[in-house]
Amino acid sequence: LHPNKTSLLLWRLLMFDAADWSYHNPVRIECAPLETLAKHVRGQHVLLVTTPGLVKRGVAKRVQEILLQSKVTVWDGVKPNPDLQDIDVVTQKKISIT
Repeated sequence: LHPNKTSLLLWRLLMFDAADWSYHNPVRIECAPLETLAKHVRGQHVLLVTTPGLVKRGVAKRVQEILLQSKVTVWDGVKPNPDLQDIDVVTQKKISIT
């Protein structure tokens, strides 16, 4: 049996007893104008992960202008509909945010 990538991930998760692991991913989703972004970042270093299209449209530059008190590193290597192999390649790149 050779599962596709999605079922392979599910298969990997099911191979472990649920009592043996946990996953904590606190996420806050907020719909607000970009101009309010600075109050959430508060001078922290930011890694903006985006697509080349948003860079071309000037969105990344606008974020950098709004976050003048923060160092913003832009990585625009995201392709449309990335799969697990794309994520593996990206994690090997060691994007520097220092």
